[in-house]
Amino acid sequence: MRRRIRVQVGQRYFQDFAHGAHNQISGVASIHSEGEGVPHARLVNVNDPSETKMLSCSALDGPAQL
Repeated sequence: MRRRIRVQVGQRYFQDFAHGAHNQISGVASIHSEGEGVPHARLVNVNDPSETKMLSCSALDGPAQL
């Protein structure tokens, strides 16, 4: 069984696209959790900080990750 790693601010994720033309590195800028809802991480593209996205922490920590 795979050991889970908690998503933390500052972690970086590499997204590898099929043809390698737009590979990117995103960093976790913040983590949001509303009440008892699923925590989500706000990811910022390291090369273009205006590009952001929100993903659930469980998706980031899952087997496929990005």
